Amino acid sequence: MAPRTLIVQAFSFASTLAPKRILPCLPEGGTVRMAKTQAVAQYGDERLILLYDFGAIAFIGVDDETRQRVMGELLKIVGPEPHPPLQETLTIEIGGADKPGMKDDHIVAPTLTRGLAELSAFVVAQSAAMEYYEEDVDEILSKLNAQSEQLAKTGRLRPNIRELLQFIGSGMSTHNQVVFTLSLLDTPQLAWEDEALDRVYRALRGFFEIEDRFRALEHKLNMVQNNFEVFAELTQERRSYSLEVVVAVLVGLEVVLFVYEIFWRGR
Repeated sequence: MAPRTLIVQAFSFASTLAPKRILPCLPEGGTVRMAKTQAVAQYGDERLILLYDFGAIAFIGVDDETRQRVMGELLKIVGPEPHPPLQETLTIEIGGADKPGMKDDHIVAPTLTRGLAELSAFVVAQSAAMEYYEEDVDEILSKLNAQSEQLAKTGRLRPNIRELLQFIGSGMSTHNQVVFTLSLLDTPQLAWEDEALDRVYRALRGFFEIEDRFRALEHKLNMVQNNFEVFAELTQERRSYSLEVVVAVLVGLEVVLFVYEIFWRGR
């Protein structure tokens, strides 16, 4: 029998997902397995839909019509997205090898086992989630750079304190979500239990450059955190200065009123 291909498609979202809440989006007739951080719906031997709580969904062997319908229902639940969900894909060639492995830019395997399907989808979904956060962090860095340039030119922070605090708050929220997602990059149990799957897992991480992207994202997050600390200190100083000005004005008014009272009493 000639080898056949299956496509793994993963999409990431701006927010985290609660697998139980998303289950109604899935087509009926599948066998659903729930775990703490994910849900797997299987429709036959080679059709699966996998939901991850770090904000991603993966499809294996699912036709375009079904995938689009599921994505449409999912987007209704998660709410408006800042931009279309980001996508990562991977090809699995079935029947092209005696054992699972990575060949060039795709996986080869004699059959699609449960372990191979879940492990492949997991790495592709994490790559999609990382890409989403890479864009978010780059956008934050761009805004921070604009603030820094403004500070260098004028010696002042352009937005008012409330706007700056809102910006810092949104950046901290993104930082926390990224840390949550990246904390799941530990080797999954499936890879520990099977030497062949462990090799596939390591090859997939290398193909999607997970380690390099993680280090780059971690470096950017440290830059964001350091900038936020500086801006927070400047904001505090700005507020303290404003308070000192108010106190000085009140003291000045009190002195003027005191002198005014003495002057008129003297008359």
